[in-house]
Amino acid sequence: MRRLLTLNFCVVVGLAMSTLSVHAASGPVQPQGQPSWQQRDAAVYVVSTLNLLRTPSGQLMVVKLSVARFDVYADLSRDDLYFIELRARGGTPIGALAYQMGWTKPQALSRSLGRLGIAHATRTVFRAYRLDEKQLIGSFTSTVPGQ
Repeated sequence: MRRLLTLNFCVVVGLAMSTLSVHAASGPVQPQGQPSWQQRDAAVYVVSTLNLLRTPSGQLMVVKLSVARFDVYADLSRDDLYFIELRARGGTPIGALAYQMGWTKPQALSRSLGRLGIAHATRTVFRAYRLDEKQLIGSFTSTVPGQ
């Protein structure tokens, strides 16, 4: 009986550990459910703001960086604050950006993106990215809605 209880405990702990987010470096992520239509619409809008980021020659920054996937997270502690994680093919992280509704453009959370001329996020926003709970509300392969 004791072995059975120990085995059950190990299975539960194992399952719990396997569901922990791989995004530990960017703070806790809320367990995933289906995002609401409002959250999905916000994610589409937020990822489309990346089209405003261009190189000095006019090239889209996401094209220059060869971004293959855009993961959009909603900050669960602050209304209208979102984080966009950029990934290359194979899932390799490229960098992260923050966007708050009303901002002109997304702001860099990663030094590598800041070095490309993207304005840096404030310490408060950077701290929110690191510490606040977030929920994945959209994953995209394009910054153009519907593609």
